Amino acid sequence: MPEPDVTTLTHRLAAITRRAMGERMATESWAHEAGFRPGCIGVLRVVAAREPVSQREVSEALLLDPSDLVTLVDILEAAGLVERRRDPADRRRYALEVTPRGQLAVVRLREISQETNEELLAPLDQTERAQLAELIGRVVRHHTGEPEPSTAGLSPADPPAGQPDEDGVSELPALPGHPERVRPYDPNREAERTRERAAESLRR
Repeated sequence: MPEPDVTTLTHRLAAITRRAMGERMATESWAHEAGFRPGCIGVLRVVAAREPVSQREVSEALLLDPSDLVTLVDILEAAGLVERRRDPADRRRYALEVTPRGQLAVVRLREISQETNEELLAPLDQTERAQLAELIGRVVRHHTGEPEPSTAGLSPADPPAGQPDEDGVSELPALPGHPERVRPYDPNREAERTRERAAESLRR
């Protein structure tokens, strides 16, 4: 039996993912006004997860050329979603941080990503989805040298971030400055209201 053509499969899946994400982002007027490019999403999410973080660290995390990253950060900074600050530990470099407006954008992007995940992974059950994520993560960590994800401190009763709780709702950790946990995509409760509030805030 021949080995599966993983290269072609992953390339096709990436294309399907970009198309599904692009279709949803096409309706986000705030992203259009900001001049969003596809790479902006990853940059904003990495900065939100690691802030304050240097441009070099973001570049390495996303495997982006430093010059390409500068362009994406310029877009995000002009839109008021991130800001560059002098790193107190090294005045020669800048540290990136997410603004309050950027935090709203992160919540909205997480919601869009969750919707996209639901569409893409529709053929798989929860166990298969977890297996797929684990295998892809293992391959990525092998090539990037990233550490294994830590589950330390999680109670057996607390599902990992992004996994459904007992009500079947996926929760994400609180964002900086937002002590409450965020429910980014909930088909049974207030998802539409959440989208409307985030979109309205970003339009202001």
